[in-house]
Amino acid sequence: MAILKFNRGLTLVEVMVSVALLSVAITAASVLMAKTIKDFSLTARQISDLALAQKQIETLRNQRDNNPDSLSWDAEGKYEINAQVGAVNIKYRLYDWK
Repeated sequence: MAILKFNRGLTLVEVMVSVALLSVAITAASVLMAKTIKDFSLTARQISDLALAQKQIETLRNQRDNNPDSLSWDAEGKYEINAQVGAVNIKYRLYDWK
């Protein structure tokens, strides 16, 4: 009588290797998604900070143009601003038009 050997299915080692590879792939994808979400949040915050900084600069320009005596100019005729709006550092100089 011949002994028939049927190899129908996967061994335990093959299943464990497959599960390990799948878990590594899922972990890598979730880490990538988390980093993407964090970067997107940072970018959105920087955009809003830049818009606020631009608004502040426009306010100062209007103040310079409409009421220049309200600003305290230095001896060289400039008004320097060093400020931080959110994550944005602002260094801006207004010059007197006189």
